[in-house]
Amino acid sequence: TISPDISTLTQLEYLYAGSNAIRSTIPSEISTMEKLRDLDLAQNYLTGEIPQDLGNMMSLEYFALSGNGGLTGPLPKSLFELDNLQYIFVEENALTGQIPGSIGTNRGLIGLNLGSNDFTGSLPNGLYNLTNLEILYLYENRFSGSINNKIGDLTALTTLSFYGNPFTGTVPSSLGLCEELENLYFAGTNLHGTVPEEVCSLTMKNLVPREYNALTADCYPDSETLVPFLECGCCDVCCDHVTHECVTTVME
Repeated sequence: TISPDISTLTQLEYLYAGSNAIRSTIPSEISTMEKLRDLDLAQNYLTGEIPQDLGNMMSLEYFALSGNGGLTGPLPKSLFELDNLQYIFVEENALTGQIPGSIGTNRGLIGLNLGSNDFTGSLPNGLYNLTNLEILYLYENRFSGSINNKIGDLTALTTLSFYGNPFTGTVPSSLGLCEELENLYFAGTNLHGTVPEEVCSLTMKNLVPREYNALTADCYPDSETLVPFLECGCCDVCCDHVTHECVTTVME
């Protein structure tokens, strides 16, 4: 277990305890470790909620609780108010609630992975203030609503995954402004219409298939109507909107 006495390590800057089969909650006392820069408790068996008051951890740069499975409750608002924090990885847990509106406070955030949780609600406007963000994984949650045209303000993005969320509306053409994108996933959503030419033009730049899929959408023709849910003439992987089965296409 993680003892509350961990807070007595007042000079500790790096705590790497991932993949150690730790069965514990996260003691609230951890939030008093003001000099801690990296906190990695990923791939354990942590349960309970993340302490909500993390505002004293002003030195924190890296925060990883990925793959614990049993962490519940909301993301702390205070987490996004830490000016030095660059990476937040909390995927593969059972976290709930909405993305805090305070997410736009820390514009130095580089990587954010919220995948495989149970988050809900629409994407807050503050998200589009994160102009240094390079990695954004939202996959396999219950995010809803449309995707704001301001997504094009995130020009540093290299990887963006909407996969497995009931987003509605169309794909914003402003995504074409994100010229650093290498991986873009629309499959498993309710986005419809046609992938804009501005987005397809990225396939001539960075969105090229390597050992992984670069551009994925529900563009496989429906078995009855033969019309895809989302038209995409440039996707390298097309998925069936109903069965979620996917096939690789040939890109010129």
